[in-house]
Amino acid sequence: MRGGQRVVDFRQADATAATVLIVGTGPAGLFAACELLRHGVRPRVVERRLEPHHQARGTALQPAVLEMLDRAGLIDPFLQASVHIRHLHVLGPGLRELATTNLGEIGGAYPFQCSLPQWLTETILREHLASLGLAIEFGTEVISVEDDPAGLRVTLKAGDRTEELTASYVLGAGGGHSVTRHAMQEHLVGETYDGRYLVADAKLGMSCPPECGRIIVGPTGFGLFSPLPDGRWLIFVNRDDTAASELPTVAELSALLNRRAGTDVGVHDLRWVSDFQMHMRLVERLSDGRRFLLGDAAHLSSPLGGEGLNAALLDAADIAWKLALVLRGAASPSLLTSYAIERGIADQMCSKYRTRCTAW
Repeated sequence: MRGGQRVVDFRQADATAATVLIVGTGPAGLFAACELLRHGVRPRVVERRLEPHHQARGTALQPAVLEMLDRAGLIDPFLQASVHIRHLHVLGPGLRELATTNLGEIGGAYPFQCSLPQWLTETILREHLASLGLAIEFGTEVISVEDDPAGLRVTLKAGDRTEELTASYVLGAGGGHSVTRHAMQEHLVGETYDGRYLVADAKLGMSCPPECGRIIVGPTGFGLFSPLPDGRWLIFVNRDDTAASELPTVAELSALLNRRAGTDVGVHDLRWVSDFQMHMRLVERLSDGRRFLLGDAAHLSSPLGGEGLNAALLDAADIAWKLALVLRGAASPSLLTSYAIERGIADQMCSKYRTRCTAW
C-alpha cells in the first residue's frame, strides 16, 4: 500500500492481449505509462528523441496534482527532490511589496507547490517505470497512425529500421507537433497573445525569503521568479524587443530583469534560456475512440503557474484508469468517451479563466 492505494507491480500482473502505444515521453506520456502499469496494463512507450532533455521547462506541481501523485504511490520522490513554495509575493519596482498569497490557507494534504525542473520530474517517472521493468524506446519515431480493421496500424522508424504494428489504442503525448493529432486531422485552434517572452534557468543574487515565489511588476512589464532545487531559479520575463528571435546573452538578460525589478537581481550561472509566445489553443476532439490526445498535443496554454504541466498529468491520470478498465473487461468501451468530455470541460474552464485574466 502507498498513499492509501494498492500499487500493482506489473512484473506480477497478467498481461493483456490488447496493445497500448504511448507516443512521447514528456510528463503526460510517462505518467500515463505509470498509471497503466499500476492498473495492470503494460503499454509500449516510444520517443523520437535519442535521449532525455535537460531543460527546466514546466516546474510547478500544484496541490491537487500532488494529491494525485500520492494516490499513484509516487509522492515521496517529488517531495524530496523539490522546493516547496508556500508563499507568493507580488512586488513593485524596487521590490516594494504589493500583495502576498499564503498557499497554506488553501487546505488539503499538500498546501504548497512542488517546484522542480521538468527534466527531474521526467527522471523520477522514468526511474519508476524502469523499476517495474518497462523500458522506453528512445530514437523511435512514429511515421503514421492509420485506421485498420484490427485497430490502428502504426509505422515506426528507428534508425534505418522500419516496423509496423497494430495497436488497439494510441495515446498521443508527443507535444505540439503531434503525429497522432495529425492522424486525427485535428488542429490546435485559438489565439496567440501579443508579445514575446523569455524563460530561463539561472541563479540570482537578490535575497528572498525561503519557500517563496516572486512576481515583480512595473510600468514596462513583469518578471516571475520561482525557486528551484540547488539554489537555482526559473525566470519568466516579457521582452522589450518583441520582434527579436535571437536569445539574449547573460548581460542582456540581466539588464532586462534589472529594468523590470528596478534593482540589481544578480543574474548569474545561466544554464538555459528560451524564447516563446503564449497561446490559448485547443483541439476540437481529444479522441476518436482509438486515439487520445494528451498534454500539448491537445491544448497549448500559458506556462505561468505550470498550467500546461499540470493539465498534462491530469490528462494522463484520467485516460489511464478508464483504458485499464476497458482492456481488463471491467467496463464498456463507451467509458472512454468520458475522457474527451471531462478534459474538454477542464479546457473550457481554463480558457474562460485565461480570458478574464487577459482582459484584466
